[in-house]
Amino acid sequence: MSKRNFTCSMRPLLNAFIYISLLFFITGCKEDNSNSTQTADTHQTQNDKALLENHRLLKVSGVAMKGTIINGVVTLYGLEQQNGYYQVSDQPLGNTRTDQNGHYNLEVQIPRHNQGVIVRVSADPFTTMICDVPIGCKGTSRKINFGDALSLNLDFEMFASHTANSNAIEVNITPLSHLAHKWAEAQNAGLSPENITAAHRHIETLFDLPANTLAAAPIDLSKLTQSSSASLEQIQYGLVAASFQALADTSPWVDIVDLLSSAGQRIAETGTLTSVNLGALPEVSRSDLFYAAQHIAMELATSLSPTSTSHSQRSVSTQTLGRAQIIEHLRQLASSYGASTTRLLISSTNQEPLRITFQPSSASIQEQESLTLNVNALGSEPIRYQWRKDGQPIPQATSEHYVLTAPTTQDSGHYDCIVSNNDGSILSKVAVVEVKPRVSPLLTWEPPTVRLDGSPLHLSELRGYRILYGLSKQQLDRQVLINDPYTTQFKLSGLQGSTYFFAIQAIDEQDNESSLSEVIKVTL
Repeated sequence: MSKRNFTCSMRPLLNAFIYISLLFFITGCKEDNSNSTQTADTHQTQNDKALLENHRLLKVSGVAMKGTIINGVVTLYGLEQQNGYYQVSDQPLGNTRTDQNGHYNLEVQIPRHNQGVIVRVSADPFTTMICDVPIGCKGTSRKINFGDALSLNLDFEMFASHTANSNAIEVNITPLSHLAHKWAEAQNAGLSPENITAAHRHIETLFDLPANTLAAAPIDLSKLTQSSSASLEQIQYGLVAASFQALADTSPWVDIVDLLSSAGQRIAETGTLTSVNLGALPEVSRSDLFYAAQHIAMELATSLSPTSTSHSQRSVSTQTLGRAQIIEHLRQLASSYGASTTRLLISSTNQEPLRITFQPSSASIQEQESLTLNVNALGSEPIRYQWRKDGQPIPQATSEHYVLTAPTTQDSGHYDCIVSNNDGSILSKVAVVEVKPRVSPLLTWEPPTVRLDGSPLHLSELRGYRILYGLSKQQLDRQVLINDPYTTQFKLSGLQGSTYFFAIQAIDEQDNESSLSEVIKVTL
């Protein structure tokens, strides 16, 4: 066989060998990839198993009601504990939106050790709220009728706190749940399960509500008779929720966001709302809320009466509960809230009236000069104080005295103090404080040209000067050494306001001292 024939006959064998080798290589790669995938799947399964072991499924449902909040953004948070203080976790557990009736549902995995949840409802451009005030609500550009939807400020938010001791909980978000959340958050341990439970009862007591009212959903007053399960307690809860909007529509409140912010801050700082608004500053008082609830109940009762042709009658047609029973509930609650308003007003007048007995005084001082502003008040205890500068609260300035320890010119301004107790708040007079820049005395002198013996003295023979000063002419007990014979002026800084006496002497290279110059007097 020729060499050429041999080569040709071997080519198919070589091709087969290359094909088999490539096939083996590709198959090997597939097997390796398969093994890697199986390993990754195993790790993922183990991670999922660990996650399930450390977490549990929690179902959270409820309603967002102030009126009914439609398309509200609902966000669920867990709790985390740091040094004994419970606070809202940074990362949300889940989110959803409310439906046309204000309801929401969420299913989330939460850590097994998590003892509570926080639900927040907020607004975006798609969120609206049903007007639940019979006389209508204040809109952005026009009045919104009872039962109609109004837009919400994008800053709107309400919170609700709840213990997570079961796998399914109902968390309703209302102005009262918001106040309960703010109260619990301000306690020493924060949003602990104990504080969350105590907060609900505290707010129920504050608003004369039966126990466990906050556990149920308030009724939408614009759909009052469309519910077959409405109870006296739900109607009462709905009236209180609506009273916040009714009050927010009055002067001086901007909107519901403004009012809820003020009420939440007051609850956090003092644990209560004032009984009566004494008119010193914008304030959410229980008497104003009860008065609003009374009038809402009266308006609804009138609109439901058979002879009524009120504009709100269209929204409250008769249903299972029965018109007569609803009217009776509303009249009963109107009477109750009227009595509560009267009780608070009478109680306020029977108490020792809150009054300021010593007002803060205006002052003009220099920088670094200490100043104490004082106010004293009499009235029923506890009396609280909050100093303000230019209308803004000063952090931790909550006693009868406010001390400016080392003021600068930036501390100049108008100072006053809000004095309050459980009955209300009053405002002190304004003290105008002027902090002037401190003037540093500038001392100048002429260098000596002759010695005491009359011989000439050249500057090159001097080592420098010594400035002596003190609070009396006879006691110049402080000094400043200047090691430059060519310096002929010096500014003394950092002196407190007082009268000082100054003198200067020259020192030559042999430490010989001249006699003192004439003593001058300067008042700073």
